[in-house]
Amino acid sequence: MVTKLPSQRFTVLLRQLRKERGLSQEVLAERAGLHRNFISLIERGESQPTIDTLFRLADALGVPAVDLVGHISGDEER
Repeated sequence: MVTKLPSQRFTVLLRQLRKERGLSQEVLAERAGLHRNFISLIERGESQPTIDTLFRLADALGVPAVDLVGHISGDEER
């Protein structure tokens, strides 16, 4: 990813993983117990998730939260 800030990399990663799994924002939000509008705000970089929300999103996407953090920290290239 070419974006520099972890929050910017997270928005790209979240959208990518959601689309790879064929999930709409609404379905992802439902699985994570969040509102669809909040998913949209995160994906547009207008809001940042708390650590609790990060874990809920990871569970909803079927990936370990540590993998999400690893991808956005720059330690792993996607």
